[in-house]
Amino acid sequence: MFTFILLNCISKLNGERTVYNIYHLLTGKKSTQTIQDSFAYQLTEYFGIYPALKRSDFQIEVDKLDQLDYIDFNKNGYVLVTSEGNEILAHHQKDFLQYHFQGMDHSKEVLIFANSLILFIQTCTHIAADQRSFIPIIDEQEIQKHVKNIWRNIPDEPATLLNQLYKELLMLLDNFSTSHIHMFLDRLTSVQKIGSTYEQLAQQYHLSKHDTYCVFMNIVYFIYMQLKKGANYRVLKLLMPQREKATRLTASAKNTFLLLKKGYTINQIAVMRQLRVNTIQDHIVEIAYVDREVDWSVFVSEMTRQSIINTTSNLQTNKLKEIKQSLPEEISYFQIKLALALKYQ
Repeated sequence: MFTFILLNCISKLNGERTVYNIYHLLTGKKSTQTIQDSFAYQLTEYFGIYPALKRSDFQIEVDKLDQLDYIDFNKNGYVLVTSEGNEILAHHQKDFLQYHFQGMDHSKEVLIFANSLILFIQTCTHIAADQRSFIPIIDEQEIQKHVKNIWRNIPDEPATLLNQLYKELLMLLDNFSTSHIHMFLDRLTSVQKIGSTYEQLAQQYHLSKHDTYCVFMNIVYFIYMQLKKGANYRVLKLLMPQREKATRLTASAKNTFLLLKKGYTINQIAVMRQLRVNTIQDHIVEIAYVDREVDWSVFVSEMTRQSIINTTSNLQTNKLKEIKQSLPEEISYFQIKLALALKYQ
């Protein structure tokens, strides 16, 4: 699965970015460039789905793709998919229909949900077996507190609760292949066994550890999204994170946004924050991806915006330099980036 995700990302980059743009995307780097690329190349579903991915491990996987002649690099060092790579993608195209990632909107919440589910199952099975003393498989204080709060407010007997949870998971897992179901279950810790690590799953199922991670998280995303849509799974719904959805904006862009809403101009904000005008403009572009209420015509007129969109569509590229060269000289890079951002509102 991880190989296909990488190839899909590289294919969509269209030879206009380096492989490290993909690494930043998968790990959810909060930067203006990464957020812009996620939208511009239609890769928002993968944003932040693998925050623990090490750069060295990522490089190993990229090298494998290169050795298999699935990818190539142009003179600028940008990556693209070869004809052999496109054949692999085409052969596995139907697999992408089974991917449920929604990283841009839910990556942080889904990770909390996944860890809560793992700890809750461990807790539930131990208490149902009258073993109330055990070492939590998840040591994050936030997750432990969340699960404890759930237990304090549940009237059900542990055995009844465990039976209901089993029924809910059984219905949801019916949407996946037998091997993926087994991988998911093997990852879970109960009173009888400690859940396998991704490395152990990789050995057992003859996959890479990145594949087993993606398989597990793909199922978690599916469960989470079913709950978000209002599916009536009583026990699983208790595990949903209680905190508000994290904003996509970087911390610096948030500060710029506060001043923008107070009516300050770009130049005024740059002086107040002791930042370059270009930096503030990048913040504004970042804000444009998430906010619908700002009067963007202050920065780019509707006529100019439409001209930029039409040019981009005709050129079939997201390369700013090529777009700029095809537009009237008075249209700035800032206006181009802003117009492209507004496409996704």
